[in-house]
Amino acid sequence: MANTTKPPAPRAPLSILAIAAAVMALVPCCPFTGLAGALLGLVALRRVRLSGGALRGRRLALAAVLGGSASAMIWSIAWQRWASAVETGQREQAQSIVHDLLAGDAAAVPWTLSPSRRAPEREVVEAFRAEFARRYGALTRLDIVAGTPGGHVLAPRFEIAGVLRAERGSPLASALWEVATDVALLKPQLRLMEITVEDPDQGDLTLAAPPR
Repeated sequence: MANTTKPPAPRAPLSILAIAAAVMALVPCCPFTGLAGALLGLVALRRVRLSGGALRGRRLALAAVLGGSASAMIWSIAWQRWASAVETGQREQAQSIVHDLLAGDAAAVPWTLSPSRRAPEREVVEAFRAEFARRYGALTRLDIVAGTPGGHVLAPRFEIAGVLRAERGSPLASALWEVATDVALLKPQLRLMEITVEDPDQGDLTLAAPPR
């Protein structure tokens, strides 16, 4: 008697798009791969559904959507916290450097490493300190009102505006910083480029790294 058993129908191929989406979503190597994986997962889900059974990979695509969305959210939160920590650190560095410049060890002030500028002469720094002390007395603290990143990727800058609290006044001040990365500490380090004490009555006081 002849065997009438039919061979099993071949399985539908697995969606290549669903595989790619899962790889991008579940093995993220940068902040954007999770989001890209989630978006590809949505496209893969739609194609699998419209294929009428000709494609497999619905669960894989769904995993990509869920995993990619979670990954993108985690990266976003981590990025915001890192950016906030960097800004806080820069503000603290700025306060410490300005204190050294006006009321502490001026020799400890880190000046710009730009090849087009150099640190001001010691006599110039001392004259700036002396004039500030003559006008306002000893510096108590610097209250930073605003901190704004600037420059570009290859030459980042950080600009602050604040109030210098001193014995005989509280003048406004602004300062421009070069942002350098400390390889040993793996964090941004500020280097002073220019500081201006604004005084409409007696004239502004400015100390800047002069050109070479």
